[in-house]
Amino acid sequence: MQRVHQAFTMIEVVFVIVIMGILSSVAMKKLSTNMTDAKSVMCVSHMGEFISSATLKYTQNGHTLFKELKASDMTNILTFNGAIPSGANAFKNTKVDTEGVDYYCDGYKIATFLGQATGSHYLFIVAIADTSTIDSPVAQSAAIEAKKNILNGEQNKTFSL
Repeated sequence: MQRVHQAFTMIEVVFVIVIMGILSSVAMKKLSTNMTDAKSVMCVSHMGEFISSATLKYTQNGHTLFKELKASDMTNILTFNGAIPSGANAFKNTKVDTEGVDYYCDGYKIATFLGQATGSHYLFIVAIADTSTIDSPVAQSAAIEAKKNILNGEQNKTFSL
């Protein structure tokens, strides 16, 4: 008895490949959107961590020592003295008090944390004014979310330490 082998025709194979291509393009679009959202949430989370850490360090050290602290003293998030690498989430490692600490999300500056040299004990957060100047969808989304969730819709906010 001889077995008969049936195979797919070329049209059937092409049709399956086209359908798989359409499905994968839809899935990739959704996946890239989810990854952008996750990365921007991580940037906003880093900003929140810095505020919490600054408050804790201020409580532990008092104002006189606090003004000498740098971002690297308060968080384990990457800090750089010079240029921030493209795509990096990092703090520019300057003094909290008089020079301020800049936060970069996906290589773009989205906020500055600035303390006071003397007098009252506050931490000011200033967000960038124009998010349309940011080319990165991750940084743009993070800047918008930070303004909404950390700055309560304002351009800047003051935290009492």
